[in-house]
Amino acid sequence: MSMLVVGARAHDDTWKTVGGAMLGSGLAVIVGTLTGREAVRQQYVKEANLRRKTDSYGPLHEEFKTLRETLDRTRAGEAPYPRRIATTAPVTEMSLFGPPERDGPTLRTWPAFEGNYHADDFSAAARATFDRAQEAARDFNAAMDDAVQATVDALRPHIEVAIEGIVASPEYRHAHDKIVDQQSQPQVTGIVLPPDRSWVAWLAGDLLYPGASGNAIAATMATSWATVWLTPTAEMPTTGWLLAGRTDQATAAVEAIFRHPMVTSGPPPSGWVARIITQVVTDMASDAAFERARAAFGRLHADVWEGERALERGLRIIRDRYEGGEPLV
Repeated sequence: MSMLVVGARAHDDTWKTVGGAMLGSGLAVIVGTLTGREAVRQQYVKEANLRRKTDSYGPLHEEFKTLRETLDRTRAGEAPYPRRIATTAPVTEMSLFGPPERDGPTLRTWPAFEGNYHADDFSAAARATFDRAQEAARDFNAAMDDAVQATVDALRPHIEVAIEGIVASPEYRHAHDKIVDQQSQPQVTGIVLPPDRSWVAWLAGDLLYPGASGNAIAATMATSWATVWLTPTAEMPTTGWLLAGRTDQATAAVEAIFRHPMVTSGPPPSGWVARIITQVVTDMASDAAFERARAAFGRLHADVWEGERALERGLRIIRDRYEGGEPLV
C-alpha cells in the first residue's frame, strides 16, 4: 500500500515537473514571439525614420536653413532684402545674355511635398508651421513688389530734377552745341569723327531725338534703377539695399550700371547718383510700402526660423536614436 502511495506521489511530481517545463517552454515561445515582433516593428520604425530623414526632413531642412541664413545676413545689413522668395518650380527662360539670374532664395520644397506622399511624413503641427512660412513668403513677395514700385515713383522726380541741373551746366551746353554742329556738317565718305563718349554728351544726344524729354528719360532711368536692367532676369537690388539701410550699396548698385561693358558712354558726374539716392532715402523714411515690406520681412524671418527648428528637432532625434548619437569628431 505504501508503495502505491509513493508511486502515485512520484507520478504526480513527474507530471508537475513535465507540466512546469511545458508551461515554461510555452511562455518562452510567447515571449520570444512578442519580442521578435517588437524587434521587427522597431526595425520598420528605424527604416521609416531614416527614409524620412533622407527623402523629406533633410531636403526641407536644407532649404529652410539656407533661407534663414540669407535673411540673417539681410538683418545684419550684409545683404539686401531679397527681391522675391521663389515658392514655385523654376521656369526655364531663354536669354541672349546668359542663363537666368532671377532664381535667388527659395521656399518651394514644402508645396511640392504637400501635394504628394511626403506630407504623411509630418505631423499636423509641423504642416501648419510650414504653411505659415509659405504664406509669409508670398506676403513678403507682394510687399516687395509694392516697395519696388514705390522706389520707382520716388526716383523719377529726383532724377528729372538732377537731369535739369545737368542740362543747365556749361558742360552740357558745350556737348549739345558740338553734336548739333556735327549733325549740320555734310557727311564725307570714309571719314568718321570719333564720338564723344562722355555721359553728358550721351544725355545731350538723347534729348536731341524728336519727342525726347527729361521727364521721359527720368522715367526710364527710374524703372531701370529699381527693377531690371538689360534683361528681365537681371533684377536690381536697389530697393533691397534701401530697405536694409545701406544707402552706400544702393548707390553702388546703380553706379555699376554705367560701368557695364555694354554701356558705350562714361559714367555720370561724380556724386550725381549718390545725391539722388540720398534724397530718395529721405522720402522713403516713413513710406507705407517700405513699412509693409519690413513688417513682412520680420514675419518671414520668424516663421522660417520656426520651421527650421521643428526640422532640426526631428533630425536630432533620428541621429541620437538610430545613428549613434552626436558625432565623435
